[in-house]
Amino acid sequence: MLALAVPLAGMIACSNPTPEGYADRAISAYAGLALSTPAGQRPVRHPEKIGIGIAAPPCDIRSAEVARLGLSWYYNWKAVPEALHGPQFVPMIWGAREVSPGHLLYAGTASAGVILGFNEPDNPKQSAMTVEQALDLWPELMRTGARLGSPATTDALGNWMRKFMQKAEARRYRVDFIAVHYYADDLDVGKFQRHLEAVHETYGKPIWVTEWAPVDWTDLGKYSEQQLADYLYAASHMLDRLEFVERQSWFSAYEGADNLYGWNNAAIAPDGSLTLVGRTMAALTGH
Repeated sequence: MLALAVPLAGMIACSNPTPEGYADRAISAYAGLALSTPAGQRPVRHPEKIGIGIAAPPCDIRSAEVARLGLSWYYNWKAVPEALHGPQFVPMIWGAREVSPGHLLYAGTASAGVILGFNEPDNPKQSAMTVEQALDLWPELMRTGARLGSPATTDALGNWMRKFMQKAEARRYRVDFIAVHYYADDLDVGKFQRHLEAVHETYGKPIWVTEWAPVDWTDLGKYSEQQLADYLYAASHMLDRLEFVERQSWFSAYEGADNLYGWNNAAIAPDGSLTLVGRTMAALTGH
């Protein structure tokens, strides 16, 4: 899902922090949303699992806003971090173009000691790679010495992923954990858990759920912010209980990514305050 690869040269000085009209469009999308702090919510036992995907123009991302979520880690679909203080940065080698000396150097020397593999290679609108292409490039990621997350496909149980993992094992390639994307078409947390259990049973490796949220792609406003916050809370406690789930990151921090203004999943509102989803996330991390 989402995120375009950004070259290393894309580290930008912020002279024009937002595109013209962005604030008005985005703030209007949040008009009327509840501002109360979630009551009676308890933190998870393992808050270190909880991170988030940050996909927004660099000038829209501010440390103080992200810090209020109390997260342990984040990623941004890139090999280089945002200008943030606090949460640990986990780099990604997004696609074939990023398998380059510069990107691999940045990713391989990140303090996390972890690299997330290719982003939705089975999706023609994302990194769009064949299984053979991904396998041919995988040794370059292995040579960094970092712990490696699998390519994150649109379906971790789909044909692309099954073929990749089978052939990687045959070649004795190292894949340390499975990266899972899960966009629920309903609010059934039990269904989410059963999917993860099936992925774990299939591959026998730890799991990072690196993108997840309920969404109806034909009706982005179908689920209210309250429904999404309730799902985030219940599913996060489920993920916390599953020992084979090492980390999880809700999609996403900011609503502006991909112009999804009608989707109530953002943790941070355009004015920098936490949405109900964001306040629920902060409650889960104990902040």
